[in-house]
Amino acid sequence: TRHCDSPPPSTNGVPCQGPVEESEVCNAGSCFDTPEYGEWTECSVSCGEDGVRSRVVLCDKEDCPNVEVEKCNDTPCPVDGGYTEWTPWGQCSASCGGGEQSRARTCRNPRPAHGGKPCDGPQRETQTYECNTDPCPKDIQIIRSPQSQSIPVGSPVTFTVRYVGI
Repeated sequence: TRHCDSPPPSTNGVPCQGPVEESEVCNAGSCFDTPEYGEWTECSVSCGEDGVRSRVVLCDKEDCPNVEVEKCNDTPCPVDGGYTEWTPWGQCSASCGGGEQSRARTCRNPRPAHGGKPCDGPQRETQTYECNTDPCPKDIQIIRSPQSQSIPVGSPVTFTVRYVGI
């Protein structure tokens, strides 16, 4: 708005030229004193350390960012438990007549963590099977043996034996 009063027209003076009011469009975009924020996008990950999300920011200031970005979902991901490899088979518990051998594995490859599922089954698992199932030979005692002497190779030798435990 302007006024025709500097100086006002005087005796037979010509009035001011042009319109009393004048306007023009400025800041053709929206006019915000305070930024307006859009909705956050979904986080790029459901868990872990590398998640980010963003939102649009609208404002009139030149230093106002167009997009705002922040980290999100930085909680550790669940880790399901897994079994280790089976250990080697152990020694048989008997040399004959039937014994047992065993091997084991445990749920720690990896251990369950951060709400992950445990292994299917027990924390420690053992397998066994029978071994050395052949009958044991009968014990023998030598009652009489040949005297220490040179015996040619291939010659017959006589022993007297008695079986124990028959």
